[in-house]
Amino acid sequence: MSDREPYDWEEIVCRGVESDRLDYKAAQSWNAMSAAGRAKIVRHLTAFANTEGGFLVIGVGEDASGVPSLRTGLTEEECRSFDPSAVGSFVNRCVEPPIDFTLERPVVLGKRYAIFTVRPFSGLPHVCSTSFDGELQTGVFYIRTPDAASRPARRASELHTLVARSLRNQREMLAAVLRGILYDGRTEGERREIRRVIAADEEEDIFSDSLLYFKRRRVPSGEAAIFQLSLAPGAAGDARFTHDRLAEAAEKALAFAGAEPPEFIAPGETAKCHRANRALRRLDDHAPRMFQLFRSGAFHYVGLPAGPEGRLDAGRFLRLCADGAAFLGGYLRALGFDGELFTLRFSLAPLERTAFADGAAAPLAARVAGVSGEYTRRAADFSEAPERYAERIFRSVAEAYTLPETRIAEFTAAIRRRATRS
Repeated sequence: MSDREPYDWEEIVCRGVESDRLDYKAAQSWNAMSAAGRAKIVRHLTAFANTEGGFLVIGVGEDASGVPSLRTGLTEEECRSFDPSAVGSFVNRCVEPPIDFTLERPVVLGKRYAIFTVRPFSGLPHVCSTSFDGELQTGVFYIRTPDAASRPARRASELHTLVARSLRNQREMLAAVLRGILYDGRTEGERREIRRVIAADEEEDIFSDSLLYFKRRRVPSGEAAIFQLSLAPGAAGDARFTHDRLAEAAEKALAFAGAEPPEFIAPGETAKCHRANRALRRLDDHAPRMFQLFRSGAFHYVGLPAGPEGRLDAGRFLRLCADGAAFLGGYLRALGFDGELFTLRFSLAPLERTAFADGAAAPLAARVAGVSGEYTRRAADFSEAPERYAERIFRSVAEAYTLPETRIAEFTAAIRRRATRS
């Protein structure tokens, strides 16, 4: 949801599938609408603003099956009734703080529509300040759900997300002010160190949010061993890349994939990514994993590598480490990074309910609660020797399960062959 990126109105109008970022309403006049009808629109706009933003299209009705496919558009009178000033005044009398949205009236395939473009809240979440005919309740935070519902946030995790985003927004605003204060009179070396510390805090926040997003959708019990692999730039995390540039770099990095299917990310997956504000996100519908390509150049992968009965297959984990490290090295190279510092982090935890399966041998139980590691190097180091970091990740996990050193050596030799193939 960025004003810098033009919207494809035809694609939005014709998509025909409601989601957490898109809703449709049949043709109608704002002036002739009942108070309840207007309140329903406010509820949708508030829910979008409290989630990830989105679009509300007026002029598309549902067919007999409930599919929003009747693209009738609006009459000239109906279109005029959606005056941005009048509509905006009503909407923001019902909500605190005011919602950041625009109301466009584009012509698509010869028909006129009214389209609300809603941006996510940038400071505090939006709370309803007025009650209307059961459509709005005072004091309620509305959110948008993946099944296209605009409802009150009632679960603890949903309220926690709103609070966490609000705190993050305030930290970002404060950080922007502090950058100006702290940089005055500083040497370039001191400024670099300040940027490094600020960037570390920011990346920690976005990776924490990413993990929470994944756990809510794929780990409802909270008992699975979660593997994370992230890469964060040492400089301040500004949005320096477009979504298209990230997708292009990722596909170049996936050129290492050979005849065997990759365990990490498959070629072509970036085309299925969701375009969030700060990242391209792919939450796999068929596999328990997610990755995000952040516009700062950062990357985060989170997944559940253990299979049925909690078994972590050594061969599959080997491929995950090798393919992951090879991808990260190629990704940095494709984005044009060379001498810049990046920090690679990995973790696998908790391990109590997971066993390490190595062929026909009896599965090994872990002797520690979890494993993690961190390496800060130049981007070129990750690009030139990805196998080095793949080996370190695999070894850390294998040693946690006390896999014999002879077997570890055999696996690391296989990692070198796989991670360095072109």
